[in-house]
Parts: sequence; structure tokens; C-alpha cells
Amino acid sequence: MMDLVESLYDEYERIVHHLRDAQEISYLATLERTFPKVLLLASASQAESRICEAIIRYFKEVSGRHSLAVNFVKNKAISRQYHSFFDWDRRNANKFFGLFGEEFKARVVEVVRGDPTLDQAVRDFMELGSLRNQLVHQDYASFTIEKTVSEIVEQHRSAAVFVGKILELLLE
Repeated sequence: MMDLVESLYDEYERIVHHLRDAQEISYLATLERTFPKVLLLASASQAESRICEAIIRYFKEVSGRHSLAVNFVKNKAISRQYHSFFDWDRRNANKFFGLFGEEFKARVVEVVRGDPTLDQAVRDFMELGSLRNQLVHQDYASFTIEKTVSEIVEQHRSAAVFVGKILELLLE
């Protein structure tokens, strides 16, 4: 699956090189001040889409592809509910894990603790989600992100490890 955040980052890099070569410093400063917001929203939106898709795929798998069960989950459990799956003020996804039961939560918390890469991926995912909420709920135009585009894309790459592992964790 193509990562559109990576595509945006590539475009950003080309624009930066062009502006530097053209010595358009004020445009470059504007780009560097505003593009982190764009990349953050793109990353958080992509994660939301992929997590919801993973949950739907899980329910298709366990329901034997019964469309009634899958449609119910899509329409009542997932639609417009994504941001309630997580406690964005924490740096863990325990609330999300707990939605699948305490046994699942306990198992996955141990898996995350035992895998430093996955643990970091969860923390990066949660931070990006938290920043996204701050950005959209605290006056987008004046909100300042204290991260560079490179830092956001690195966190996006890390968070993608967690997002990409959700279906596997559910099916284990």
C-alpha cells in the first residue's frame, strides 16, 4: 500500500530544494512553519483509516465474512468513533487494547513491553494522535508544532509499525 505521507514528504523535499536554489528564504520559512501541520494531519488521518480497516478486516475474518456483523461493526462501532478508542493524553494504547477485553489487553501490553521497537511505535503513534487533536481543537492557524517535518515523518514511520501490526495482534 502506497504511503501518501511519504509522498508528501518527498514533495516537500523537492519544494525546499527549489526554494533554497531560488533563494526564496521567506517562502521557505513559511513552508517550514506550515508544512508540519499538513504532514501531521496526513499522518494521523492515514493511521485512522488503516486502523479502522484493520478492525473491519478482523471482524470479516472472525465472522466468516457475514455482511450483517461486519456492517454493524462498521456503522455502530467504528463510524465516527475512532478518537474515542484511545486516551490521547497517555503514551500507551491500553484503552484501545482494553476494548477487546482484559485478556487481550494484558497479552498485548506484554507483547509491547517485550518489543522496544513496537513500544516506541505505540508511543509515537499516541503522540502524533495527541498533537493532531491539539492542532484541530486549538486554533489551527495559530497552533505551533514544535517539531520539524523530518521529526514528524520519523514518528510517522515508527507509528506505522504499530498501525501495521494491529490486525496481526487481533488475530493471534
